[in-house]
Parts: sequence; C-alpha cells; structure tokens
Amino acid sequence: MKCLKEQLNVKKVRHNMAKEITFRIYIPSKVIADKKIYRAVLPYGGKNLTVMEGRSPVLLALDMGVISVLNEENQVIEEYLIANGAADITEDSCTILTEGAFNTNDLTLDKIHEMQIGTVNPYYDWMAHYLEEKEKLRK
Repeated sequence: MKCLKEQLNVKKVRHNMAKEITFRIYIPSKVIADKKIYRAVLPYGGKNLTVMEGRSPVLLALDMGVISVLNEENQVIEEYLIANGAADITEDSCTILTEGAFNTNDLTLDKIHEMQIGTVNPYYDWMAHYLEEKEKLRK
C-alpha cells in the first residue's frame, strides 16, 4: 500500500495535467456546445459562479444570462446567452440544460428581431439589449 505522501503526489500530478473540463450546453432540440474548455463562468444567484477542473460536484439552477468561456489567461474566448436553466457540475465536466442558448458569434440584432416577430419573450428582449450594450462598448 502506498504511503500517504505518495498518494498526495500522484493526485497533485494528475491535478496539474488535467486542466480542461468537458463543457456541454443542451436545449430541447439540439446540442449547442460540446467541447473541452479551461474554465466557464455561469450566471447563478444574481452573481457569477466559476467552474473549473476539480470543482466539487453540484446541481444548481441558473439565471438568464451570459456564460463566458475563458482560456488559461482568464480571457473570454466565447460567450453564450442562455435562458434560465440548470447546471450539472462534476470535477471534470459542466453540463447546461436550458430552454434557449445562443453563441454570441452566431447572433445578430436582426436575427433576434426576426425571432421577436409575433411574440413577447423577455429572453429575446434581454438578448437584444445585451447585444446593443456590447456594441456601444466597442465604439
């Protein structure tokens, strides 16, 4: 049987090697994202919750908001706008279940306005406002 010091060293090496987690976003009709990422920031409880390798497992309800995918330098490399949903977080994965999710790279104000025709949906209104504010910051 290995001594405690050897067990801790093995765990430390594994921890340093496995920095990525499996990240998935599902809506009822399809998979929006399925990839390996370094870190994600989720909208939870009116604040942000960071998910990274080694986090304690938890199942929680998400707010409508932005999921930011970060690289190792903590720079946002991708964003998803989600409706309310749930996150199933384990030590090496983060799975999001939501009614609506869009990658901001695939989203335009025109596309949102098309979705809004004939419907009142606070999620679409929020997405339009978010993109408008983001565009103002770029100028």
